Amino acid sequence: MINFLKNTLNKINNEVYIGFIGLVLLMCLTISSVMSPSTTSHPSTTSEFFDTSVMIVDSRGRSGGSGVILNSSLSESEVLTNKHVCSLAVRGGYVIKNNKKYLVAAIKKYPIHDLCLVKVRADLGIKTNILRSPVKRHSKAYISGHPALLPHVLTTGHFSGRVVIKLVVGIRECSLDNTSRECSRFGTFRIVQPFESQVVSGTILPGSSGSAVFNEDGLISGLVFAGNGRGLGYAYIVPQEYLIDFIDNRNKYKYVNVTRTNYSRLSRSIFNTKEKCIEGSDLCKDTTDDYIWRSQ
Repeated sequence: MINFLKNTLNKINNEVYIGFIGLVLLMCLTISSVMSPSTTSHPSTTSEFFDTSVMIVDSRGRSGGSGVILNSSLSESEVLTNKHVCSLAVRGGYVIKNNKKYLVAAIKKYPIHDLCLVKVRADLGIKTNILRSPVKRHSKAYISGHPALLPHVLTTGHFSGRVVIKLVVGIRECSLDNTSRECSRFGTFRIVQPFESQVVSGTILPGSSGSAVFNEDGLISGLVFAGNGRGLGYAYIVPQEYLIDFIDNRNKYKYVNVTRTNYSRLSRSIFNTKEKCIEGSDLCKDTTDDYIWRSQ
């Protein structure tokens, strides 16, 4: 009888122990599923491209551009966009995904090209990867964004050659120190900067700034930052190697918290890359300043 009781107790203890181990494993699996990183997206369908794309607008929702979700975690997400789009949110702005607004928490600007990271305190649920090998010229390209702040639009084209374009990147007041510069009747002069770009034949509109350009494998291969006309036109994109340099060395640059004080002039963002709009040109005086962001 005593041996029977001992065997019974041992059996019960073993079952309790095994049950406890099972419960621990179940809890670990549950926690790991909650803590697991967001889905890495290599989009190939329109709906998958849509999942990676967001709108970025100013605090009033009147001006904005596009962006692509780069990283997501439980507490925050990073969106890759243009520096001139970030400037719209310097005094407060929103990232919009699936008709939900997320307040812009901080921005990080890249000093070499028109690139910026936007941080929001929310899990947007997506990660995307940047192409690490050279872009294949004449291969297919997918431009994913929100032209004219419309619902998601996906256009296709092909990667073409490279050009250097000149863009107006800011306006400064004339002073005695820069009497050699030609001043406008408003007492200002335009700051012009050359940028290396790659041409993509996919069509864009104002508001396409910050749209990701994917290759056929669903890897980010550039970012739209300008166009070749005032309306519908082909895209000038930030070449892939600048994206890699910015992302790989992001810790060199600091995030700046978005506040409602000490902000620069609200920038406007439509496209104008015609050669006549260069520094000192009278022809550009009466045209709209179509592509301006704060000079670094």
